[in-house]
Amino acid sequence: MSEDTLSLYFDCVSKADADEFYTGIEELLLARDEELWTSQLRFKDKQAITTLGVGLESELAEELLRYLIKKGLSNVFAELYFDTAGETQFLAIRNDSLKEFKRRPPRKKVKTPTKKKTASAKVEVSYPHMLDPAWQKARRNNWEQIVWREFSDSPKYEWKHIEKYYFTGDVKSLIEGEIKLGNKWKLPKGKIHPLFSEIFNYSPAATLDQFLAEIEHMHDWFITHESSIDDDRWVYIKSDIVSQIPSLISRPGIGFDDLLANEIFFYFMGGSYDSNKYITIGKGDDAWEISFTGFEEILWQLMRSFGCYLYNSAEEDLKYASILDTRYLDYLVEMLSFVDGDMYVTRNPSGLKAKQFVTRRFLLGISEVNVRKRSKTESFYCRDNKLHECLRDRIINLPSRPSGLDNLLKFLEKHGENGYKKN
Repeated sequence: MSEDTLSLYFDCVSKADADEFYTGIEELLLARDEELWTSQLRFKDKQAITTLGVGLESELAEELLRYLIKKGLSNVFAELYFDTAGETQFLAIRNDSLKEFKRRPPRKKVKTPTKKKTASAKVEVSYPHMLDPAWQKARRNNWEQIVWREFSDSPKYEWKHIEKYYFTGDVKSLIEGEIKLGNKWKLPKGKIHPLFSEIFNYSPAATLDQFLAEIEHMHDWFITHESSIDDDRWVYIKSDIVSQIPSLISRPGIGFDDLLANEIFFYFMGGSYDSNKYITIGKGDDAWEISFTGFEEILWQLMRSFGCYLYNSAEEDLKYASILDTRYLDYLVEMLSFVDGDMYVTRNPSGLKAKQFVTRRFLLGISEVNVRKRSKTESFYCRDNKLHECLRDRIINLPSRPSGLDNLLKFLEKHGENGYKKN
């Protein structure tokens, strides 16, 4: 069988709902390792028509129908065309019994070989690794998480250009999509521009050079269109870059992998803490030198990641473990000596905030106080004693500490495990 086409019909309340079911159908196929080479969705007057080009058997078509029926949809049926070397067969399956088959007899034609289309042949990609079927499958699984969390409540026209970039690395289409979206929303011309955060969050790059080339591509766009952007937007544009740096420390399962995220972090921030750090974007005379101010956020991310890895119970997941590059250890200890922020307070009239809980849990763990124990007899748990002892020795022996950290350490020593939430 070659180049079969399956059309699924179902009634749906809205285009957004139809998009959701369409995505679910595609992901169901990919989860079964079915080779999907083209797909599209049409929606009109509550009738959705999903057309899939995929190697299918009738049993799988029935499974897709049952998937739609379980979602409470009505008027569900399918049309499946088998194009077998010029011989076309037709199969219709209805949702009432899933057993109504109608088949057209094959037409008498000379059989000519046809070449199966593939996903990689249909889509132009920016990097060779994106043609790997294993990469494509893993990428699709990650996209399911991103769509559900970030885009599920938005119409597809708002994020389809991001989806294309996520799977192809086409920065040009990403930029064009943002401009079209800004025009559709009727924003003032001087406020329409792409965002660097979309590259940080959705880049399919596999190497630092690939990622930096995408950043430079977008930077070149801003240089070319500098005169068309309102003056008051530049602070927002550059802060959009700076705000992405802390998130590189703990980005499980989204965008590029953790090892590349580490490389990007140290490329921008250097190998050690520098309170006067500037981040460079672009090259040559047009490069931007952006002052970095988000050190407290970096310190909080580091304490959260090290704390979760070291002091989470043995049953809890290790989603933060892969960030533990040894260079982060130096960063954490150095920053404890210099950053003196809200996370160190011992008394807050409005109540403790999430970052303060994270800070206290980390410091209590360093002091071998188990704030997560379920009984008084449960012993202190640490996943990596060597790392724990290294951190403990370096923090205890800090030559100087900011007043906020010093006061908090004394507060926790006094209250022990009760200091975790005491205000």
